[in-house]
Amino acid sequence: MIGSWVNRGFSIVELLIGLALSSLVVLCVTHLLLVSQQHALFQQQQHAMYNDGQFALNFLAKVLRRAGFSLTDTELVPVVFAQHSGTVVNGAWVETLYSRDSGPFDELVLAVDGALDCAGAETTKGLLRLYVSREALRCATYEANTGFFRPDDQGLLVPGVKAFQVMYGLDTNMAGEAGFGSVNNYVTASNYNAHLGRVLSVRFALLLEGGGTMPWALEPTPTQLELLGQSFSVGANPGAVNLREHHLVKQFTTTVTLPNVARLYQ
Repeated sequence: MIGSWVNRGFSIVELLIGLALSSLVVLCVTHLLLVSQQHALFQQQQHAMYNDGQFALNFLAKVLRRAGFSLTDTELVPVVFAQHSGTVVNGAWVETLYSRDSGPFDELVLAVDGALDCAGAETTKGLLRLYVSREALRCATYEANTGFFRPDDQGLLVPGVKAFQVMYGLDTNMAGEAGFGSVNNYVTASNYNAHLGRVLSVRFALLLEGGGTMPWALEPTPTQLELLGQSFSVGANPGAVNLREHHLVKQFTTTVTLPNVARLYQ
């Protein structure tokens, strides 16, 4: 009697219960694996965006601190504005090359003399143009002695750029007044006028978007964004910030003081 009980196999019900439990374990393990892969992808994109953003901030800070530096030209203006259009700035004829704001994508033009160009090489007198094209922050060097952009350094700095905003810190106080030498107002390029004050610093914001889709980890795409106090609608319309659904978005902002501007107002 005992031997017959020991040799008896599992019943159909027992087999079905065992199969169901095994399937449940497999499903749990598969879910944990997918969650782990999604988390790894999320962390990877965050890390990549952070590196791109920090690289952009450091690059812009470096060129801004070198802008306006010259051992020979005491009148070199660091930031080139529309008021210089049709004139000679830093030895280069400026007609269409000047800082401007145009919807989500601003353009920053700096005067350099012996500073590093976009590729990190020594450059002669000229202009550095920082702009966004095909959703990437780019840099180009315009040489005064040739009248052309250098073909070797017109390249991509940071991909996935959805907005690039620049504002200019003005000191509107006169010499002898309280606060002279300190920024008390920030304006866009189109609102800049030399009679309003001196540009002592530049503030910029960069909006980056990740490359991968992550619907499990993100909130719905916003309908409105604010960059440097300016509001932008989100969508495909002209002048709007075009964001894709379920993509990681991160904003980078910093302010850089222009060290080579004080001599212009002494």
